[in-house]
Amino acid sequence: MIKSFKIGAKEFTVALTQDALGEYTGICKSDELLIKISEGYPDKVQEQALWHEIVHCILFELGETELDENERFVQSFSLLLHQVLESIVLSE
Repeated sequence: MIKSFKIGAKEFTVALTQDALGEYTGICKSDELLIKISEGYPDKVQEQALWHEIVHCILFELGETELDENERFVQSFSLLLHQVLESIVLSE
C-alpha cells in the first residue's frame, strides 16, 4: 500500500484504519493532506479505494469541485486508472 504521495508541492499521507468510515471504503481529507483506507477489505478493494480517493485529491487541488463531487465520474475514472497502473509493462 502506498504510504504517501505528492500532488504539486503537497505531500499526502495514506493511513490504513480500523475506524468506521460509515458506508465508505476510504475517505479523502484534502485539507489535512490525508487519505484513510479501511483495513476491513481485501487488498484489491483497498487499492481501488485508494485510487478513488487520490482522484478526489487531484480534483480538489485542481479546483474542480463539480467533478470532485461527482461520485460516478470519480469511481469510473479511478477504476480505469487503477487498471492502467496494474497493466503497465515496462520496456527493458
